[in-house]
Amino acid sequence: MAEASERLLFEHLGENALSYVLAVDKENLRLRFEDAASHRLNEVQESLLAQMVMLDEQMSGWQEGRSTTGEWTSRLTNRPDDGREISLGNLIRLTAGGSIAAIPEGLQPVESILLHIALECYPGMLVKESDDPFDRRIGLPISLFRNPLNSAFQELVLADSDLKRLMTTESESSGKGGSTLRSTGQGGSHQLWTLAETIVKSGWTLALLDSTQPTPESFIDGVLRSIATIRLAIRGKEANIPARIGLTGVLLPENTNEIELGWAKVRRADERDTHFIKQTSLEGQLTTTTQQGETVVINYSGDLVVELNIPYAIQIGELDIQTPWPEEMKTGYQAIENAVENLRLGLLLAFPDQRVVLHTSWQVMIDPMSQHHGAGWADLQRAVGLMPTQLSATRVDTWKNWSSKIAKHRTPPIGVAIRRMLAAVAERRTSEDVLVDAVIVWENLFGARTETTLRVTSSLAWLLGDSADDRKQRQKDYKKLYSLRSDVVHGAAVVNQQKLQTGSMEAVDISINALRAVFGERPSLLEIKSSEDRSLEMLHSGPQPKVPASTTDGVELDAVTTADKSDD
Repeated sequence: MAEASERLLFEHLGENALSYVLAVDKENLRLRFEDAASHRLNEVQESLLAQMVMLDEQMSGWQEGRSTTGEWTSRLTNRPDDGREISLGNLIRLTAGGSIAAIPEGLQPVESILLHIALECYPGMLVKESDDPFDRRIGLPISLFRNPLNSAFQELVLADSDLKRLMTTESESSGKGGSTLRSTGQGGSHQLWTLAETIVKSGWTLALLDSTQPTPESFIDGVLRSIATIRLAIRGKEANIPARIGLTGVLLPENTNEIELGWAKVRRADERDTHFIKQTSLEGQLTTTTQQGETVVINYSGDLVVELNIPYAIQIGELDIQTPWPEEMKTGYQAIENAVENLRLGLLLAFPDQRVVLHTSWQVMIDPMSQHHGAGWADLQRAVGLMPTQLSATRVDTWKNWSSKIAKHRTPPIGVAIRRMLAAVAERRTSEDVLVDAVIVWENLFGARTETTLRVTSSLAWLLGDSADDRKQRQKDYKKLYSLRSDVVHGAAVVNQQKLQTGSMEAVDISINALRAVFGERPSLLEIKSSEDRSLEMLHSGPQPKVPASTTDGVELDAVTTADKSDD
């Protein structure tokens, strides 16, 4: 067993960083710390390890008992005080007999020096992430500020035809800089002296998307992708960045690891997502027991992850606070919203009798101009409609088919119906709000400026009815619900609560079946731009083949009986 001070060093750095700087594979490193007497490293490595232990003990004293993780990031990234042109982490590795990755040839000067900076940072980036957000990566900005390569990088940026366009301002305190708006919905000021750090961090995060221990080569690739994306966006060319979204609510079957949709991929959450989940406060589980006695457990942090690329654009200049966010700068996060809505609505329409609900737990966009790539997240402890569901292979295919139909046929005017449908089943807590949202779905599909009630209810009756008598009865029933909704919206003095509760559930069923019919049987309606014209088309076109409201595409549903929350 290793000594306590050695184990503490191992705890502070983690095996990724320690195995790299000591140039020893992880298996041998673990054996060394499990049984130091029988598994010694070579003489040079043992000497370096002893020196690192001494330094860790000194830093622990300076930190007054706090973790030295952030300090180690800085130390391994910085160059030693004796003037050698190499970071301490890489110097230790070379001394231990290791090698440093080579910089690709034929690069522009900016890219070449940026990769030299990245490789000097690489040992520090491997240091395990601290649980303390103030400690995480704290050493990198300080290290790059002191690194002479950063000064050379800044000079090259100012001589670069693309990147110099970012530097539109200058001040005595922070030097050259500028401001940007990006299609991720982010924006703000940036400084020249932090640009290298920004791109290096972005490259590292890109590498983390594929591995919890990025190789130097994958880190290099991430940095090159980041600066290439910035260049494309500055030039106004087509550019994309990756996004990841955690989803909770359903589990994939045992033999299914991912669903390829073309426009996105849905996969099981795994260790690659830990980096982002750790930045949230998502904890705990939700447990359900089916009628068959099976237990289904989901994590609030998400059991599924959506992978997709989203459009990326840069607008140089500050946003006038008196004007709204530019529409062209909304494309990135709108792409995420659309993708998630396609999946959530697809699941709802696939199994209308069960109303299977998905919730977004976290999401992140790897914006190469952002200083931070933290995950946005939602507290799902009190999420509406969240009920753990185990999908079978057949159910997965049905979900995929419906999500693909929605992605293929949805148009911007129908966005209100999609959002209000999802809000009615997964956000609203009162019957009044559920009813209002459900009926707005009707109006977004078939509303008109005149004779609204007649046009909406008749269009729905034609869409969902099977015969003249059936359509006549449906129109009457829909009209009553529409009147109930009007009582709620216009503040009627007395509204029967039992009638309201029943009516809201009926309205949701009608909305679900209407969207199933539109996306499944009448997608040509979605090509019509206005709800008024869609209503006219329905009234003039006559009956179409119908899908019964209880149809679930041949999928047998398991009813859910009980649910309880667990923080285990």
